Amino acid sequence: MTERIAFQVAGVSFRPGYPDNLLRLHDIEQSQPLPGEGTVAVLERDPNNPHDPNAVKVMVPALGDDGHVGFVPKDLAPEVGTLIEAGYRLLAEISTRVHPDHPDRPGADVKVLVGSAEP
Repeated sequence: MTERIAFQVAGVSFRPGYPDNLLRLHDIEQSQPLPGEGTVAVLERDPNNPHDPNAVKVMVPALGDDGHVGFVPKDLAPEVGTLIEAGYRLLAEISTRVHPDHPDRPGADVKVLVGSAEP
């Protein structure tokens, strides 16, 4: 099974450290050998989330303690959570969106490649 899932990260503006966390991620992306390519993201189930028991966090290890940048959108979270729990290999890449007219309001997009389930 190979499937691709793409989405805009939800809730980025509600995370502590916003917008500086995404601007720092944007700087990291620009310093890579091939600027414009995304950075590794990790998707983690968040079953104790008080707003949504299906919530899935988007984590960016390159940001260290500020790594929790948002969530998989609510409509996709049950599907992604099921894939995580079933042991599917999810290769996620995050990339920032910084509009020149509004650099104070960056966003982020994630592309996920779903591979086979791990044994």
